Amino acid sequence: MEGLLLIRDLAVVLLFAAGAGVLFRKFGGSTVVAYLGAGMIVGPNTPPFSLVHDIGRIHTLSELGLVFLMFFVGMELSLRRVRQLGAPLLLVTAGTAGTVFWLTQGLTRALGWDGNAGLYLAGMLMVSSSAIITKTLGESGAMHERFARRAMGMMVLEDIVAVVMLALLATKGGGGAHGVTGGAEFSLGRMLVLMGGFIALMVVAGILVVPPFLRGVAKVGDVDLRVASVAGVLLGIAYMAASAGYSVALGSFLLGMVVAETNHRERVEKAFTGVRAMFVVVFFVSVGMLIEVRDVAHHWGLVLLVAGFSITVRALAATLSQVATGVAVGGAVRTALVVTPIGEFSYLIAQMAVTAGAVPSYFYSVVAGASVISAFIAPFLLRASERIAEGVEQRQPAPVRRLLDGYREGLAGVGARMDRSPVWVLTRGRLGQVMLEALLFVGVLGFSPMLRRAMGWVAVFFGAGRWVPELKWVFWGGVLASALVLAVAVWRNVAALGMILSQALFWEKGGRWVRGLDLGIQIGAAAVLAGIFFGMFPVWVRGGEAEWSALLGLIALFLLLCWKRLVLWHSRLQFSMVRAFREEMSRAKLRPGKTMREEEWGVDLVEVTIPEGVAYAGQTLRQLGIRSHMGCTVVEIERQGVEIANPNPGEALYPGDRVLLLGGEAETLHTRTFLEREGGEGEESFRENTLETVFVPEGSPHLGRTLAELGIFTETGVQIVGIRREGKTMLNPSAQEVFRAGDALLILATPEEGAQFERWLLG
Repeated sequence: MEGLLLIRDLAVVLLFAAGAGVLFRKFGGSTVVAYLGAGMIVGPNTPPFSLVHDIGRIHTLSELGLVFLMFFVGMELSLRRVRQLGAPLLLVTAGTAGTVFWLTQGLTRALGWDGNAGLYLAGMLMVSSSAIITKTLGESGAMHERFARRAMGMMVLEDIVAVVMLALLATKGGGGAHGVTGGAEFSLGRMLVLMGGFIALMVVAGILVVPPFLRGVAKVGDVDLRVASVAGVLLGIAYMAASAGYSVALGSFLLGMVVAETNHRERVEKAFTGVRAMFVVVFFVSVGMLIEVRDVAHHWGLVLLVAGFSITVRALAATLSQVATGVAVGGAVRTALVVTPIGEFSYLIAQMAVTAGAVPSYFYSVVAGASVISAFIAPFLLRASERIAEGVEQRQPAPVRRLLDGYREGLAGVGARMDRSPVWVLTRGRLGQVMLEALLFVGVLGFSPMLRRAMGWVAVFFGAGRWVPELKWVFWGGVLASALVLAVAVWRNVAALGMILSQALFWEKGGRWVRGLDLGIQIGAAAVLAGIFFGMFPVWVRGGEAEWSALLGLIALFLLLCWKRLVLWHSRLQFSMVRAFREEMSRAKLRPGKTMREEEWGVDLVEVTIPEGVAYAGQTLRQLGIRSHMGCTVVEIERQGVEIANPNPGEALYPGDRVLLLGGEAETLHTRTFLEREGGEGEESFRENTLETVFVPEGSPHLGRTLAELGIFTETGVQIVGIRREGKTMLNPSAQEVFRAGDALLILATPEEGAQFERWLLG
């Protein structure tokens, strides 16, 4: 009977969500607000309309929707994409989150709340809603504009901040599972290190296991079997994350990131298209069902205060952080206005805060009400963002404008000097290796008890439960060996970093100073690693002198017998990393330190949807004169789900077509105004096209050949939309233009196509 009631509740959720979504779209509202409203109507807190009563089933629906929602959020965020976003956007996101956190602490003190309530409130306001922002940008047709792409990058990185906050607050509020994390005292540093170890362990294990698994699944012809297999793994990893003391969101998010690194991402996305849409709806409706309408009405002043504070503080923090990293004020303001809405993560943290007793029960409804207000206002802020940005730019005092211009030039100079610094070039790769290996070291030690329990479950599943006591010793031996291998890897990398630094700092003072610093760094690294090892190794060896002596003897024997083997393994690992580094250095020739920003080309990407009833329907691009008279190029048309890349001048335009324009700011504005004479909005966006600058290196096998001869679009899917040569810019170059060494190419491509083009360019 319970299962039947869950089916009934799910039917109510989906039907009311669909009806509310249709109604809100007719009035230009956000579908996310519609789903929340549908949940409020059918939930247990709005009699006599309540159709879903059981809070336990509501929480089950919410958790299930969260798992799939976070999996697809992770799918949008591959490790490769994080690297492509670059350090400036990382700093912008960190600066925005930190500023919001600091200002929120001030608000909570002003309201007389305690530190715990302030911590949870800060977590609710530090991150934006990826679902609301994506919907708002997609419906506005602004997805490809420069400020919007910056907002999307911030949104992606804020998802990481949100997952970290969820994991930390879950550990703080409920304690770690099985004694792995948490405890009576909350140590932020320990929690961060342990969580970093868990993430590194899961990601590395996923990269080793998931691609072969997906290759096996891909051989299965039936889509339903693929969906079942991936969904089973997803739910299992979400359960493992919860068992480790973290949120189910962390496990599903990490699996999504790993899948995004594989060649099977598109297949998984297509297989889960319907599943994704359904569970996103389920999540937001479930959130709405938990909102107490009477609490919102009773505390309406607090709802407005939190909403106004959130929008204002997030816009201010994002603007200042962008300006601090060298973004022009106008562009910074437009991006900041896009990232104001709060959403899914705020609901989760608010629910967590209520469960932990850090805030009164009505606060969940207050935060949800504030989120609904921010989601409702988001489309209006986006439409007004250009006008607001222009107003801010015009009101800048001349001294402030000159100061900011000089500041941006100084930042560019610092970046160029860092790129040329030999010490930075030699150490940056090893710093990443040390961090990854150290986190894996912590992960193996910190979460080995959880892995041991998993091993026991597997043994019982395969009917080998009676061998669990004997397998225990094999398992702990494997943990010991793995930890020592990672410790040796960390120590050798730290020693190499010490050698580089000592040579750089004391080259002129002689070998004695160099050797002294080398030795000090090596001894210090060994001491730190030993302290971590003996502080985190499993509980069963903690005891009297006999246990300690046995452990020390075993470690000494292992190192003595296997040292050469450990060094060999690490050397092979280092060789693989060096080879990858050399490949990166070869590709770096395509993007030298003094590269060109998109602004220097003077072009923009703008998305336009052709409305119904236009007089020019059926006319070709040549007849409309989009290139010859308006100065723009149509680089892509999307028609009924089919993408027409690099369309020829004879291609006609029809109502419902989504057109991607390339041109200067004035030209794209003029063309967009012409094409949208009767309005219209699109529901989705083009694929992840971006503009990038790539330099043609010396020795490329394609030098001296024309664009027509090279057939670049056919070979790589990349469009060459601009060439900069000897200070002269050629937009939309002719097919007879020749490749020359040192040319700066402006390419339009997805990240995958861009990487393929770089490999092709190097031959």
